[in-house]
Amino acid sequence: IVRAMLPKAHFATVYAKPAGRPMVDTTVTQVSQDTWIVFPWDDDVPISEQTG
Repeated sequence: IVRAMLPKAHFATVYAKPAGRPMVDTTVTQVSQDTWIVFPWDDDVPISEQTG
């Protein structure tokens, strides 16, 4: 849908899984399909508790 709306756009990602790789033009890192990527903003633990 997005490619149809923006046909001249270049789609880039930091991480790509095999099933999603054909949907992007450029990726930095490829990970296995069963890898769960946890970003800092998705983590339950507040930063104040992580530091100490």
